[in-house]
Amino acid sequence: MRQMHIVSLLRATTWRELAGLAIGALLLASIAKKLAPETVKPLLHHAGLALPLLLLMAKDIAHAPQAWQRLRSAHAARAPWHAHLTALLPPELPGLFKLDRLLWLGCLRSVHGKPLPVTLPEGVALTYLERGAYNTARAVVFVALLLELPTHVLLLHLFIKDPDALLVIHVLGAVAVLYTLVWVLGDRWHIGAGRHVMTLEALHLRVGARVQGTLPLGAIARVEPVDLLLPTWRHRPGVARSDTLVLTPFDKPNCVLVLHQDAQVDILLHQVTTRLPQYVFLYLDRPALLAAHVDRMRPTVSMPC
Repeated sequence: MRQMHIVSLLRATTWRELAGLAIGALLLASIAKKLAPETVKPLLHHAGLALPLLLLMAKDIAHAPQAWQRLRSAHAARAPWHAHLTALLPPELPGLFKLDRLLWLGCLRSVHGKPLPVTLPEGVALTYLERGAYNTARAVVFVALLLELPTHVLLLHLFIKDPDALLVIHVLGAVAVLYTLVWVLGDRWHIGAGRHVMTLEALHLRVGARVQGTLPLGAIARVEPVDLLLPTWRHRPGVARSDTLVLTPFDKPNCVLVLHQDAQVDILLHQVTTRLPQYVFLYLDRPALLAAHVDRMRPTVSMPC
């Protein structure tokens, strides 16, 4: 039973979260290595390198049955060889490459002043940029990037004397700054007016290239306000972490869509097809507008078969 619990925990942990844990483990090992006696430093060095790899390997093994099923499906569909290779990879990895390509394209179109094509249908606009912190966070990122460049140029010379090491750090810092700038500009271009749209039949979810999907109104049981921090809200009885999903541009959510338990709705999340759980958290400028429309339209819609 304990082994099954560990497997379930690994499957519930996203690859992004696990990558963060792996980086954290690597940093902790580096700090411990600096403080440890000389006799222990070689052991900590190897442990610091092995622990992140072990975490990623355990996650990959936990998803082996799904990878095998994807490989069988690709073989049955007589897919090309690269589709067989992709089937063995975590779906989040090809999705990350697709998202990266879209953000680079969005950045280039933003620089050239090209407008975002309108793909959402006509309906009630549920905005999330007017009162949210997304634009503020974007400005903070730009300021941080401008401050990081002189920090690399001026301060590193005080601590690192090796010119080769300085060159490597400067190159890595420049790449990180460039990538961050591209992702921020590309994400803002894709977000556009910053809105979801509700029609008579469905709620069309859109957060740039990160979230795209259509949620039938018949799948929504109710809309509840969220006044608590998300970790506190998740401690409700009967609510598992895997039953929740946050679809916000940056802000902490202020409302939650409670779906029917038998609802089966798939959306694109970070360019990966993802089944919506029972609790979907959103940030909206006017969450009461969504709740009122759902309450008013719910008697006129029914669950899709």
